[in-house]
Order: sequence, then structure tokens, then C-alpha cells
Amino acid sequence: MFLYRALLAAGIAVASSQCRSLRDFALDKILQDSTQLFGDYESALSSKGGTSEWMKQISDSTPLVHMNIPGTHDSGTWNFTLPLMKDIYVDNNITDPQDFQCQQKSLADMLNSGIRFFDLRPALDPTRTYLTIWHGAVEASQLASIEDLMFAFYAWLDHHPSETLLLSFQYQGGTIPGASHNKQFEQLMFDMLTSPAAKKYIWQESGRLGTLGEVRGKIVLMKRFDIEFLAASQDIEIPGLHLSPSRWTDNGANITLIYNDTTGATAYIEDNYEVGDPATNVTAADNIDIKVKASVSHLNFATNGNAPDDLFITFLSSEHLFNDPSMTPRAMALGIGNGSTPKGGVNQQVNEYLETKKGKRLGIVVADFFDEPSNLIENILSK
Repeated sequence: MFLYRALLAAGIAVASSQCRSLRDFALDKILQDSTQLFGDYESALSSKGGTSEWMKQISDSTPLVHMNIPGTHDSGTWNFTLPLMKDIYVDNNITDPQDFQCQQKSLADMLNSGIRFFDLRPALDPTRTYLTIWHGAVEASQLASIEDLMFAFYAWLDHHPSETLLLSFQYQGGTIPGASHNKQFEQLMFDMLTSPAAKKYIWQESGRLGTLGEVRGKIVLMKRFDIEFLAASQDIEIPGLHLSPSRWTDNGANITLIYNDTTGATAYIEDNYEVGDPATNVTAADNIDIKVKASVSHLNFATNGNAPDDLFITFLSSEHLFNDPSMTPRAMALGIGNGSTPKGGVNQQVNEYLETKKGKRLGIVVADFFDEPSNLIENILSK
């Protein structure tokens, strides 16, 4: 796995015609390895038109902060099923996968459906050899690394040069005993995000989002991790927006985060993921109502025009696992089909609100189970 990636990342050239073939074989191997994280790469690479290329219709001069961009929360959890958890759960206590699953469509499906913001949670694998995707103590794959996933994104951009992707990386704690955000984690992230391949496909600016024309065919990084153990020069070498955890208020319903101290560029974020008091039981409908109010309030802020050139990120995702009934990410997003949530979940209720905001700037809107209701992405995009 690592030899194939090294071959592509280094851009090794050989004079014979076989070099092209070797690189093709190497990429095929990496894309095949990425399947458990990425999904059906062949369908993703071949998809054309519609939501797979929706950015084609938008002018190059449009600032990203003026756009409506659909996103997914804990994007890599789409394959969290009981069989998978039995195979790779790091201890013997198999928990209901619904506690951890936030998506049901693959990353390949997300790309085809118009998702352009991906929330990725890296940490070291149990062998402490490479980085992979986690949600809490559950590993998304023992076959694919995040670097494999990055090559899948690169390949997709080659086939969809009109598009841009925003990748958010946040260190996932609580994975394996003794794991921590340490120098090895930082070095692996640094190596992945500054490789020759990364420098080709990742937009190399820092502290600003730019226009769509500047970033077409590129990845814009959003770094939700700090560099604490590497040299300051290495920190500077990683491009993108630094959304430092020290400035991101945990469970905040209205976060103001300055990501460029020189220009004052600001992100306004709603990330009220743990609704209500964790020790207090409320009805399923009341849990959902708390989150809907937080999300709608923030979306109203995004659409009122008072901060037209700032970044807005609204997370529709949430849970309240210790409630009775337990409100999993699915229950919060989609409601409970027993009559106790007659208005549906967060997705359904916010979708009705979005129907009234067509033509307005929403910013980045990040959802769990983004594919329900079926017109949610359409309503986010309808600017």
C-alpha cells in the first residue's frame, strides 16, 4: 500500500511507455484499497452533469463565502454496520452502530449528490502505523488509510475539474488505549498534506477561502487541529484555514472564530451537537426542537446580510445518547417512526425552513443522513 502511494506521490518518471501503465496500475490499486472508506470509485469518477458538476454553473469570480455548499458531518461513518463493527471494533464491547453512524451513503455517492464539504476524523490505526477514519472508538476501515482516501479525492477532481472540495480534518480522540494527539500524528498529517501530490491538488493559500475560479479542481483544507510538536516552519507549510480547537467552542450554538488574525477573517459556526442537558430526559420531539431552533437561528444570521463576506458553517447534526429514549444521530436527523416525532427530524424541519430561503446565502450546511429528505441538497443549493 505504502509503495504504491509513494510512487504516485513522488511523481517518479521513467522514459519508457511502461511508466504510464505502472502509474495507472498503482492508482488502480490505491483506489481499490480506498473502497471501504470511499465507496464505488468507478461510478464516482464516471459521473457527469447534474449535482456531480453543479459548480460548473457558477461564475469563477464568486467568492466561496458567498456560496451555498452542502456538507456531511462525520462523513466517513457511512459503512458503520454491525458486521463491520464486529470485525474491527477495538474492544469486545460491541455497541449499537447507530450510536456512531451519521451517514448511509458512501463518499462516492456524496460527491455525485453534490456534497462538497467533508468532515473527516483522523487518528492512528490500532497498529500505530498509519492514519485512518474513526468515530469515537470505532474505526471505519482496516483496509484503507486516509492517504488512500486522499488519492480517491484527487482522482475525482481530475474527472471533475469544475468542482472544489472542502476537507475538514479534526483529530479523533478516544480511539485506542494510550492514543493521543502526538508528534507521530502530526508528522503523518504533515507528510500527507505537503507531499508533491498534495501540493498539486490542495490549494496552497492560507487564511483565506478565495474565489471559485481560484480553487476549481482543488481541495481547500480546513484544519481543526493544532501543530504542537513539529517545528513552526512545518506548521506554516500546511495550507488552508486554521480553525483551531482552542477557538472552536465545544458544543457551541453560536461560535465566532477568527481564522486570520491579520485580516480579521471570521467564521460563524453553529455546532450544538449535544442537545439539552445530558443528564435530563426530554421527549424525542423536544430534543429535535432544541436543535432545529439552534440551526434555524444560525441560518437566519447567515441570510440577514450583516456579515456578507464572512464564512458561515451550520451543523444540522446532533445526538443525545443518554436520553430516554436514546437520541442517536439518525433519530435526531430523521425522527423516530413511532408517532412521537410527527414533524420529522432536524432534516425534515430545517428543509421546510430552507424552502422559504431560496435565493439566500446560507454558507456551508452540514448534515447527518444528507439524503433524507430527497430534496434537502437541492434546497441548500438553491441560491
